[in-house]
Amino acid sequence: MALACAALVLAGLTAGCGSAPTPAAVLRSFAGDLDAGRWSAAAALTTGTPATALAATYGAARSALAATAVTTTPGALRTAGATATGALTTRVTSAALGTVTLPGTATVRKAAGGWRVAWEPTALDTALGPGDRIERRTTW
Repeated sequence: MALACAALVLAGLTAGCGSAPTPAAVLRSFAGDLDAGRWSAAAALTTGTPATALAATYGAARSALAATAVTTTPGALRTAGATATGALTTRVTSAALGTVTLPGTATVRKAAGGWRVAWEPTALDTALGPGDRIERRTTW
């Protein structure tokens, strides 16, 4: 009888373990999708950002910087209640410019379906606001 009770208690403690991704795991997946240009997959991890907005922002930046490779790395997140924030650094390798590092900031919020990225242009670069874009200009 005692063994059966212990098994039930143990089962209760382990039920649901690992069932929901952490904010860090969601942000890592989001970053990986951005790196691969999987805009729809990345958009599915947001609080409602359309894939077209991600494609426009990140695709335009890749084009402007003549990117040959992109690596997005999430930093440590600080979680307070239902919100987690942290750095999201994007390194772009460009044949024209070498390596360009863009310092972004990401926010991940707990929603009904789990943790989701609350995407804003500042995720790509903290200097970007709504409607801003990254450009490469050559002047002589």
